[in-house]
This record gives sequence, structure tokens and C-alpha cells, in this order.
Amino acid sequence: MGKKVKEVTGVDLMTFDPSNTEIIRIMMHSAGSWYTDQDGKPNLADNKALKKAFETAKEVVNTAPITLVADWTEFVGAFNGGKVATVISGCWITPSIITEESQSGQWRIAPTPRMDMEGSGNASNLGGSSFYVLNQENQELAKDFITKTFAESSELYENILASNGIQSMFAPAFESPVYQEPQEFFGGQKTNAILGEWTEEVPAVDFGEYTWEADSIVAASFAEVTNGADIKQTLDSAQEQFEAQIQ
Repeated sequence: MGKKVKEVTGVDLMTFDPSNTEIIRIMMHSAGSWYTDQDGKPNLADNKALKKAFETAKEVVNTAPITLVADWTEFVGAFNGGKVATVISGCWITPSIITEESQSGQWRIAPTPRMDMEGSGNASNLGGSSFYVLNQENQELAKDFITKTFAESSELYENILASNGIQSMFAPAFESPVYQEPQEFFGGQKTNAILGEWTEEVPAVDFGEYTWEADSIVAASFAEVTNGADIKQTLDSAQEQFEAQIQ
């Protein structure tokens, strides 16, 4: 796909940060898998989706026309500057895309590519925001307040979408007229309505309590793989490190 895009447009398919695991997480999650299993136990060594994500990402690094970036500034600068043709990311990247007004009408949203393995789909989740209640007095009261205000307010999500372009995953808000409005920047696509539909296709996984502990290990492991290390042996070692870290 990247080679075809390069041939037609003259620019690279996408950016890639070898130290960032976002694309690996997108691929793994699209196949209904995560760093931990449904019981919260480490799931790296025998994780078929993670192994396939490593193989795919390594192939991208070695053969695809990509623009390597090292930080957020370079990442945003690449697509705002027309150096890459696509951005594979969460819907929260939209506000950064539309800041480049000269590109209005040239963008469209599309499902993420599908990994070549059984059970893989074209929808995933990448980050987002959460509400937290601290472990202190009046926890139940605080939970009740958040539930009845921020967590269940379609009006709130209508307002932040209209004013800041922030897409919510609160399903009842998808029926709002604000979500149904066509976006001129995206050629008239009803992007927010489409994203709402795709939300229902995202595989449900248990993220557990140790995502970032695992992620740091996976990032280091992928760096080893890009330098020639065997994927299976590297993931076996990553499993051992993860288990030792959370004991």
C-alpha cells in the first residue's frame, strides 16, 4: 500500500517512531488482544497478535516508504507539512490535522488497515481520556457525582465536540445533531458520525492494571527486533521481564 501511495503522490505513506509502540498497540488491539489476558496475567510470549504486529511493524520499517520521526513535533509537522499521505492514529489527532487550513478538503477518514491474520479487524482504540476517583474519603459520593454529570451528559460531549473538536466515545451522544454535521475539512464527510459507528466494531479487551509497565518493555523489545533480534526469543524475554516487574 505504501509503495502505491508513494508512486502516485510522491510522498511517504506515514510517519513512524521506532521508540513509540502506538502502531503496535493499534494492530494488536484490532485483533482482540492485549498485553495481559482476561485474567490480568502477562500475555506477551504467546500473544499471536503481538507477534504479528511486531512482524508487520518490522516490515514497515525495513521496506515501506515512511518518514521516521522522533517526537510529537516531528510527527505533527510531517502531516501538516505534506510529507506523508496518511495518519494512523486515534480520533483525538483530528484537531491537530485541521490546524493546517491549507489542506482543507484534501483529507478523508478511513478504517485502519487489517493485519493479515485470523481474527483481525479494521477497528481499534488508541488512548483517550478517563475520569478517576482518588482513594480517599467520600469515594462513593464522588463516583455518583461523576456518573450523573460528566459520564452521562450528552450535552457536555456535544459542547466539547462543537468547540474543540473532541470526539467522545459516549454512545448516546452519537445521536446528537452535532455528530451528524458534515465536515468541510474532510470533503463533507460526517466524520464524527462515522467514528461513532466504528466504535461499535472495536474489540473489547481487558486493559488490566499494567499497560505502561508492559509498554516500556515492548518498546525496548521492538527496538531489539528492528536491530535483528529473533521475535519469538525477544517476546519470551519480554514475558519474563514483565512477570518479574509486577510480582
